[in-house]
Amino acid sequence: MKIHKTLRCCALAVVAGLLVANAAAQQVTVSRILVPGYGDEFNVTPIVGTGYSPLAVVSNGYETFCLSRNVNIGLPGSYFYLVDSNGIYQPDGLPITKGVAWLYSQFATGVLAGYDYANTGGTNRANWAFELQTAIWGLENNGTYPLVPANPFVAAAQNFFGGGSNGLAVAMSPMSPGDFNVGALNLNSINADGSMGAAVQPLLTLLPPACNGQIGDFVWNDLNGNGCQDANEPGLPGVRVDLYAGCGVSGTPIDTKTTDSSGHYLFSGLCSGQYSVSFTTPAGYARTVANVGCFDPNLPPNRNQLDSKCTCAAGTLCFCVTLTGGNAVNLNADCGYVILPSANCVTISAVKGVAITPVTMTGTDGCGGPYTFSATGLPGGLSMSSVGTISGTPTVSGTFNYTVTIADACGNQGTVNCSVTVNPPPTANCVTINAVQGVTITPVTMTASGGCGGPYTFTVTGLPTGLSMSASGTISGTPTVSGTFNYSVTITDNCGDKGTVNCSVTVLPPQLPPVSHGDTATIGFWHNKNGQALIKAMNGGPTSTQLGTWLGTNYPCLFGALNGRPNTAVAAQFLIYFNVTGQKTYAQVMAGALAAYTTSSTLAGSSVAGGYGFNVSTTGTGAKTYNTGSNGTAIGLLNNTSYTVSQLLQAANAKCPWNSAAFNALNTIFDGINTSGDIL
Repeated sequence: MKIHKTLRCCALAVVAGLLVANAAAQQVTVSRILVPGYGDEFNVTPIVGTGYSPLAVVSNGYETFCLSRNVNIGLPGSYFYLVDSNGIYQPDGLPITKGVAWLYSQFATGVLAGYDYANTGGTNRANWAFELQTAIWGLENNGTYPLVPANPFVAAAQNFFGGGSNGLAVAMSPMSPGDFNVGALNLNSINADGSMGAAVQPLLTLLPPACNGQIGDFVWNDLNGNGCQDANEPGLPGVRVDLYAGCGVSGTPIDTKTTDSSGHYLFSGLCSGQYSVSFTTPAGYARTVANVGCFDPNLPPNRNQLDSKCTCAAGTLCFCVTLTGGNAVNLNADCGYVILPSANCVTISAVKGVAITPVTMTGTDGCGGPYTFSATGLPGGLSMSSVGTISGTPTVSGTFNYTVTIADACGNQGTVNCSVTVNPPPTANCVTINAVQGVTITPVTMTASGGCGGPYTFTVTGLPTGLSMSASGTISGTPTVSGTFNYSVTITDNCGDKGTVNCSVTVLPPQLPPVSHGDTATIGFWHNKNGQALIKAMNGGPTSTQLGTWLGTNYPCLFGALNGRPNTAVAAQFLIYFNVTGQKTYAQVMAGALAAYTTSSTLAGSSVAGGYGFNVSTTGTGAKTYNTGSNGTAIGLLNNTSYTVSQLLQAANAKCPWNSAAFNALNTIFDGINTSGDIL
């Protein structure tokens, strides 16, 4: 028999595999027996499975063989493991054959015929280890070691299954679960950070005892918050429950369940050992009080506890369960939840600058009161007390979203989102009033807004005499004065809140009529005998000096030389202006002044001008208006603006002596006055 002391299970490819850790032990150490002559037996510590003969146990580990010719393994090394009782080994994904399962069962129990467990002569065990390893590869049809029928262990397996070609075919067929209590020990490497790495060489193992432990089983809505499962308290469906191997601050995740429609869950198929259960709090709930000690004496101890065991957040291992062979079921892993404490939003009637009527929120749910409150996002000036009362005087207006946090007696906290609208104080827009002294205005009504709404009432101070405001906000009347007036309106809303708006109104003086037919005469009239006669007839006759004095006093730059002179001198001066060569601007302006004087019975002392076709009144043509058109700015006035004839004469005197622009503008203006108002 040829001895191969350096035989190894190896290949260039290493295939990753998925590990589900066994609950009782998470890692094993694999090494080759270093006692000379032990060949390719692998030692696995600690022992996995049961039923090994002392002949197959060395250095507190059990002896085994590799299943795959194509996968490497580093020795010695520590690995995660999974026992596959169905006999499927990774990463090849192949099943253990019946012949291999029988041979390993014979070897592990110390009864494999022909195997030199005693290592006679110091080398025989290595030789037989080689033959058994190659028989395993051959029966698995694995790698570069084909089936060798002459191999004594191949022959033994063939004969055990009936001999001949049929016995060999059965020996090379897949095992059934439970065959000979043999399974695959699938290994995964351990990365430097402790996480699971690639799949490595699978090994043969006897199966551990059946795992039939259970942990469960109820998650419920603790309606009264007392921490006990009371009658008519419903289970909560859809709650996530996680199972971890081990107890303490950390553990390895094993399985996850979701509670069914009745709130129950169950982890089964668990081996003896320590486990931790973690519950994920469902949305809208909080954990109820835990470990209050309520139980049902009529139920067995493994399911008679009716209190809540969940005291930690999801993923935190604070509820430990120990399963043993004599106590493989624990259905006391229950968790109770209460609906998060809440409160209904309150209605707040708020106006900026007005103290609100205090309102109080009422807490509900959770594990009960007393409840405490706090709020964020309330508008400036409002606050919430710890008992839920909102009060104060808002200093801003607008709509504000605020969040109220409610804490129950157990310390659970819930939130409710509310909003409050702070209205601006009552107000109204100012109205446009077209007002002329002595003319009844078209009534206008102010429209109010803000505050707590209408109907609104109005009061006012400061309106010009003759105007008034009704309680409904209508301004009416006939102003008896002119000028600009500031007035203040107070608006009162339906809740009695007040606001003030300041407005103004301009009352124009009485409207003066424009120059029209009969108010003036052209310069030709004042040049002819009728015009000359009218000038001399002023204030009683040719020697009167009142006309000259009026002209010289009111328009000194233009007519100062006529001050105190008789009517005959005034008439002669007009002829001088008329007879100039070219543009007769002075004659046009003087004609306007003569019309203003002669048509005023107050100035002229009579109505003699009426006999010549003039319109005579107490104010005369001087109070009539004329629009400057585009010539106003040239004489210091506004364009396109109506001025009285007296105002235009004052402007002409103010610009005296005239520059060319004023000279031309005054000629156009007064020619227009004299022509448009001509008596003819």
